[in-house]
Amino acid sequence: MKRLFILDFDNTVVLNPNYSSFIHLPLIGQLLPRKYLITSGAERVIGELKRRGDFVVILTKTTVLPVKRKMVKVRESGFEEMVDDVVVVRRKTPKVVRAIIERFPAEKAYMVGNSYRNDVEVALKSGITAVYIPRGRGESRKLLEKGGIREKVVVLDRFEEILALP
Repeated sequence: MKRLFILDFDNTVVLNPNYSSFIHLPLIGQLLPRKYLITSGAERVIGELKRRGDFVVILTKTTVLPVKRKMVKVRESGFEEMVDDVVVVRRKTPKVVRAIIERFPAEKAYMVGNSYRNDVEVALKSGITAVYIPRGRGESRKLLEKGGIREKVVVLDRFEEILALP
């Protein structure tokens, strides 16, 4: 069975490449990325998914960096060459997810991320399985419980657990 995994980049595949992970240089008006950490097991998991014949797409949004700069960050991380596609958007929407699904026909699709609003909610509205990996974001956990959708979402403790998904 061929599956599609749509992976969030920030705080899912890599840890902390958000605005607080940048050094702002006001004199030249630039943001320079600090070193960030690759999530434990991410390279191995993505490699194994590809070896199994699954599609893997990174879907990431950017509000601080221009889209081209965000693409450079993904490219520099080394993941661009490991996945089938990288999609950078200003806002994740069901329309964007459905467009990805159309390009990569699979029998089962998962959207994996650390944000209720940007990952879980968008996956559910797109009609695919939401996989939530908490990264200390208390507000996302509260929304998950408050929204009464806990039973519709796969919650994993570690990125490596993706390999056990059906």
